[in-house]
Amino acid sequence: MITKEYILNLQQELNKKGDPSVKLWWENYVKGSAPFIGVKMPVIRSILHEWYKNNIEGKTDNQEQVELALELFNERYSEEKLAGVLFLQEILIPGKLISCNNLDRLAGLFTSNLIYDWNICDKVLGPLIKENGTDCARKISQWRYSENLWQARASVVAFVNLAGNKDFYPEILESCQLLI
Repeated sequence: MITKEYILNLQQELNKKGDPSVKLWWENYVKGSAPFIGVKMPVIRSILHEWYKNNIEGKTDNQEQVELALELFNERYSEEKLAGVLFLQEILIPGKLISCNNLDRLAGLFTSNLIYDWNICDKVLGPLIKENGTDCARKISQWRYSENLWQARASVVAFVNLAGNKDFYPEILESCQLLI
């Protein structure tokens, strides 16, 4: 069972590293569309991996880890959501603990308005496609029809680091034709 204690522990570590000048820069950069603590990405990554090693790994089962990563998107600050992104991208996807079978859950993050800026939306889907191939790419590409701007955008940006792979060209072209 996921406890708020896990998340509170991570939040405390992020808050310790918050820098008011970084917070101000980010909030100005995104025009106030998202709140920040003021923690840079390399620090978030370091805190997340240390937190995972000390609190999560070997103490929670696979499903609890997926739930915990997704729960981080419900938190207020961008750094907390980015910790969820990194949890998915760097721990769960490589560990094959999350796959395209979880796309409905990931889509729900958009439709619940838990992802509302480019900084959060651009990082998970590419690695998921890379790990799971063209079937997954086709499913994500269908998000181009979403009414949610960020989910539709994700149908294209998911392919940014995969654009050199011709296997994905049909999905890339279809999404670009509709959205650009």
